[in-house]
Amino acid sequence: MKFDAAALAIALPLACAVATARASDPIPAELVGIWATDASTFRGDALVSGAALYIAANGRAEQVGGPPPIGVKFEAVFDAGAGTLTIVRLFNPTAHGWQAVPARPGSALAFDPRTLSLSAADGSSVLHRRVSGLSPAVLKMAGLDCPPLECPNP
Repeated sequence: MKFDAAALAIALPLACAVATARASDPIPAELVGIWATDASTFRGDALVSGAALYIAANGRAEQVGGPPPIGVKFEAVFDAGAGTLTIVRLFNPTAHGWQAVPARPGSALAFDPRTLSLSAADGSSVLHRRVSGLSPAVLKMAGLDCPPLECPNP
């Protein structure tokens, strides 16, 4: 096997940049919790109608819309400099477990700390914080309590 120093010189900095971005951009406490549109309705912490976003401290999240409530799980990172929560990959259930797929470019929400809101770049959707933090029961309900690709299918 031949050692390719040029390939390593390119790959190693890219891998370090990805690892550094994830390690240096945890989800801050002010973003962890349940976010929803003003018209959304809940039964406890479970969405009944409207749209909600459940965000965990580890970057795992679920976007739910309804009725009936249907969710999409994803992983996100927060860029403190830009003030954006960016979706980096989605998790799709399959017959054999979860499949991770990259998110489309531009999948980000802007965080406004003054109004405690998250909004789409085009302004089409604004979510306000409904609950700070996520209880163990909510983490389990949303499927955010296990490693991304090891959660049981819904």
